[in-house]
Amino acid sequence: MHIGTDSPVRLAEARLELGEVNAALALILPEQRAALLLVTVEGLSYREAAEIAECPVGTIMSRLARARVALMKRLGAESAGRRSTDNVRAQ
Repeated sequence: MHIGTDSPVRLAEARLELGEVNAALALILPEQRAALLLVTVEGLSYREAAEIAECPVGTIMSRLARARVALMKRLGAESAGRRSTDNVRAQ
């Protein structure tokens, strides 16, 4: 994905991809989603995220790891068909 492009096709693809990510995020456990968003989106350290979530740092690390796996599984399953058609077009 090219960020900042004004190509209508690229913008439409970016919106679809963002929609897929939002849908996948909605399906993971709330505690995992919170850890993922605090660290990856908000840019907080594990310690800062743990303070906000009121849990040990190790728990944040565990939730984050599980959230990443769950998100990738969901995104991989949802986009596998699209990737294969993209590959055919690129050849």
